[in-house]
Amino acid sequence: KQGTSRTTNGLQNSQQEQPTSNRKRTYYTSEPSTSSAPQPVNVRTTSHGSSTTLSFKDLYQKIVFRIAELVKNLSQIAENQSQNLKSRSKFCQRRSGKEVALEIEKLEKDLKKTKADAEKMTEVFEKARAQNDGFSLMRAVFDGLKSRRGEVFLKAGGFCCGKFFDCVQIANCGTCGDQFHWVCREIGRRSRGADRCSCEIPQTVPRKFRSTDIPKDRCAKVIENGFKKWVTTDKKINIRVLTADDMKAELGKKLEEFFAAMGKQLPVLKMRNRMILVFLEEEGEEILFFAMLANEYKERKAELLTFRYLETVSYINDGDLRRNVYDSIIFGYMDFAASIGYKKIHFWASPPDPEDSYLFRGRPSRQRVLDAEELIEWYTRLLKLGKTRGVIKNYSQKYDGPIPKDVFELIEHLISDGGYWNKEIGDLFEKKKNGRDDTILQRVQKDLRRMIGEENRPIFYITLAESGEVEAEEEADLSPISSKIAKTRDVWRAFLDVHGLDFTYKETAIYATTIILWALISELWETGTPSNRSILARALSGFLTIHVVFPLSRSVLQLFATKQYVRFIILSSYHQMSVLEASRSLLFSSSPPVSRFRLPSAQYSGFVFSIRGALLYSN
Repeated sequence: KQGTSRTTNGLQNSQQEQPTSNRKRTYYTSEPSTSSAPQPVNVRTTSHGSSTTLSFKDLYQKIVFRIAELVKNLSQIAENQSQNLKSRSKFCQRRSGKEVALEIEKLEKDLKKTKADAEKMTEVFEKARAQNDGFSLMRAVFDGLKSRRGEVFLKAGGFCCGKFFDCVQIANCGTCGDQFHWVCREIGRRSRGADRCSCEIPQTVPRKFRSTDIPKDRCAKVIENGFKKWVTTDKKINIRVLTADDMKAELGKKLEEFFAAMGKQLPVLKMRNRMILVFLEEEGEEILFFAMLANEYKERKAELLTFRYLETVSYINDGDLRRNVYDSIIFGYMDFAASIGYKKIHFWASPPDPEDSYLFRGRPSRQRVLDAEELIEWYTRLLKLGKTRGVIKNYSQKYDGPIPKDVFELIEHLISDGGYWNKEIGDLFEKKKNGRDDTILQRVQKDLRRMIGEENRPIFYITLAESGEVEAEEEADLSPISSKIAKTRDVWRAFLDVHGLDFTYKETAIYATTIILWALISELWETGTPSNRSILARALSGFLTIHVVFPLSRSVLQLFATKQYVRFIILSSYHQMSVLEASRSLLFSSSPPVSRFRLPSAQYSGFVFSIRGALLYSN
């Protein structure tokens, strides 16, 4: 939920049971991969140099010694101010007037402030001195000096950006000796000019992609149209949608046991998953701040869709704008769903554990997780607004679907992927399974019919209004964009967990978004979606003359000429590497950007190097 206050400004919702265990946010520094297997690396080593985690002994000596020096300096300043106040007071005894009184008052105020600072610094010193690990030490200093002052203190002491991240350790550069967060390095916050040390050069991702490098499908376009209609802002918001087709609903073990005990076959519910990702772009950097996973059913439940997960991280500070952004994205998707024939939406309020999350790892400290009652209130407000905007026809918390006599037919109408009723029916079976099968079935049926008539259940049944969007044939450039990474919530979270992608702090959220985009574009490239030519064209854009050392297809040459990316292309057919292989290696490889290369024909020997992703060689 997003509220107008500074503390109530995040939306967390899920359509399944809460997680039973919390995930500790621990960074892994491996190269990004779409693999679901953990690849933890504690020390990053590259061809440009090496960095290791700063030892606690070195960190302790550096911080505690500096605090001791500051305490000493503040004490000396306070003593000097005290002496100055005494001398000025004696001098002013022979004078009178308002100006003299103001001068003495100012000196007293300055002395009081310096003494308070000295006392506070002494307190921080004592707390820091008592710590026995690096994270506790950094937190004691940062919390003791209260955010901004802590940043200034740590930054002045050579500790990178000066911020404290509880999920990122301070690293020590083996070349220049600087202390830094490798996350700050990877997002380009440590660049200082041409002669840069390796600790200032991003090393995880060789090329930074944008969310706009992922093509829009029709769903994203419809959501964007609604967003523009309902939201007025100068902020740049990018919406992209990823689709996973041919999915089957997960109905839960308890429901499976119930059907098996009754000698019935569990229904197979086919569906399509859509993951809606929304990015905020500011000053050339993007943050993924909104994610929603929707299930669109086929065949048996062809008019129904459910919101399985919906979660946000609060990086839009304006509460009213933030609420309108969230509302408009949800309504935009509802409009799209109606345009492709869906008439009903079911979703239910199940907030995550405050220490965990569903589609993000971590959230800003100011963001509060709403309880179930607050989440229901938020959804009620949302649905009322949806009726006003003409997206929703009606809604209710009381089941409004078919109620057939056969209990298994009724159950089929109720259940969905990870659904609310799956768990409720499974729990009914657990309570009543110690008896004869016919007795169990009668009891379950009786209780279930009673429960669906109640209006206080945390589930909403929505009927969509007719869409204003005209359903058109899918254009080539608006076809669905598929992704294995965003196929299910479990696969998505496994990817975040493997790479330690965290959204607690702005810097870590920027880095997490960078890695997510890198992986998505890499995956799309490998699968041939979107067009490889479109990515290559963006990679080669901006050059006047390009000497190409691999064969280019006629269609790619025509694309360059049409889009006026380059003025001249001089072909060399010596190198047998295909255009896609060459571009793939440069766009996604973490190799050094400059390397010596000898062509097979031996007619040319020089440097093959990468500039913004283009494979070039020097004149």
